[in-house]
Amino acid sequence: MTIPVSTCPAVKEYVKDGVMDALIGNTVQGFPLVVCYDKPGQYRPPEIIAIGKIYDRRVDGFAMVGSGGAGWLKEEYEFEVTVDVFRPGESLVVDAYNRAWALMSVVENVVRIDPSLGGLVIRSRPDRSYDDSEWERDGKGWIVSVTTRFTVLAQI
Repeated sequence: MTIPVSTCPAVKEYVKDGVMDALIGNTVQGFPLVVCYDKPGQYRPPEIIAIGKIYDRRVDGFAMVGSGGAGWLKEEYEFEVTVDVFRPGESLVVDAYNRAWALMSVVENVVRIDPSLGGLVIRSRPDRSYDDSEWERDGKGWIVSVTTRFTVLAQI
């Protein structure tokens, strides 16, 4: 019997690939962008989309399958995406803020266009978001972060 695996890794990959495809031609002149899992490494460009953590994964019975194999369980979880945008100088916080939310809209649209995420899950959707802005620690400009949690229901 094949043991079903969680959809978490495949969902993160689907969203990352979808965001990268959606961003073709959507970069701002002079501001490189990276799409990564969790937090970026040493390279920290001015625009970062981090396909992040999985939260509160819960597994429960879904359908009566005598073997306990594929289709027997459902999993529900949240995954988080964070967009960070840096703009140099003292007066560009509005530009950074608008760009961070515009990039988050790109991420949300990947999920909204196909809530089944290519058939990987039963449904997914943006659930809740928050933002934060701060003066960069060396005083070189503004960093704006927008974080959204997405909820997922899948049969495994």
